Amino acid sequence: VFFAWELGANLGHMGSFLPLARLLRDRGHKVHWVFAKTHEAAGLLRPHGFSWMQAPTSPDQAPGRTSENYASILLHFGYARPQTLLGMVEAWRSLMLLCDADVVVVDHAPTAILAARTLGLPVMNHGNGFTVPPPVHPTPQFRSWREGAPSVLLANDQAALSSINGVLGELDCPPLARLADLFDMAEPALLTFPELDHYARRGPARYW
Repeated sequence: VFFAWELGANLGHMGSFLPLARLLRDRGHKVHWVFAKTHEAAGLLRPHGFSWMQAPTSPDQAPGRTSENYASILLHFGYARPQTLLGMVEAWRSLMLLCDADVVVVDHAPTAILAARTLGLPVMNHGNGFTVPPPVHPTPQFRSWREGAPSVLLANDQAALSSINGVLGELDCPPLARLADLFDMAEPALLTFPELDHYARRGPARYW
């Protein structure tokens, strides 16, 4: 079981998975942890006897970019350039192969999702509503209480999708029709309540 955390901060991304990881280990499974912020893992994981590895991240960030939708976050963290994204995807793929992963569990780790797709590995998107975008095009405005420019949302999606499909082409994988298809996976585990979902108009969904 390959657990990946790529974006965001603080302990919630790994802490919510820890009880499940301990149970899986008790049942004989090997759990691998890969984090962007390894310094936050020591206090939480070391007492439980887990080890961890550094996640591939992009030094190619765009400060000052407004976060209108999920695509805009991707563009901030390396998805604006296909070559940068390819480097991260290849690194994630190498880690998954090194760990002999059978299943990938992610919390705010879109590039790990993309890498797993290229390897044919099943993915569980484990997180709150913010990190599990709904299957709509374009990815919706975060601030549902104000009107966003549809053209901006669409442009963000198209820019991120262009890089993703460039990487998929390099790896001889079929392209995505829309950015939301990246999050079409074995199990979107929404660890929240409908009333607290960041996407108020998600539609029918299974909440854990």
